[in-house]
Amino acid sequence: MSDLACAKLRRFEPELLQHWLKLPPDHVGLIRETDEPAALLARLRELGLWAEAMRLLAYGLPEREAVWWSCMCVRHAGDAVTGLELVAVEAAEAWVRQPETEARREAAMAASAAGYAAPGSWSALGASWSHREEFMADLCGGRGAAMAVTRAAERGRRDGEERRRRFARFFDSGVDIGNGGAGRLTGGDLLSGSVA
Repeated sequence: MSDLACAKLRRFEPELLQHWLKLPPDHVGLIRETDEPAALLARLRELGLWAEAMRLLAYGLPEREAVWWSCMCVRHAGDAVTGLELVAVEAAEAWVRQPETEARREAAMAASAAGYAAPGSWSALGASWSHREEFMADLCGGRGAAMAVTRAAERGRRDGEERRRRFARFFDSGVDIGNGGAGRLTGGDLLSGSVA
């Protein structure tokens, strides 16, 4: 198993991880192999379980970092992005910069306007669901981020190898954020007006 550092990844109980990661039955034992989130993340990468690795990053990163990461990924997979989706991504980024109630509300409205099929709307939903008082609400931002990243990775790509490369780029971006970096992605299909 390769060494992988991702300092900001949070630890969770195995049952909760299994619920979020939705591992295939023959890989459920991976969760109990280690109590180190970064080691589990490395193992998922080694096995090519990209969607599961994306979910671990999305739920494991603090909510602001997870939402930021999802925005970077949506912008990187920018082909076929609508103007309303760009507004949703910008609303999510605004919340990351100032995680206040009004920014959360604006992100929720932008997500609704963009339509919930668009990856960028899920970034905005992640922002709107984060930093709430309800039970485990900070983890709901992870759900939005996971959906955004997975949908962005799959957007417009039918070729399995290109999809794998996109997941790998997104993975590296998430790990960079998990180590205090900005997670900026270069190349690929950047959305117009991109800050990435």
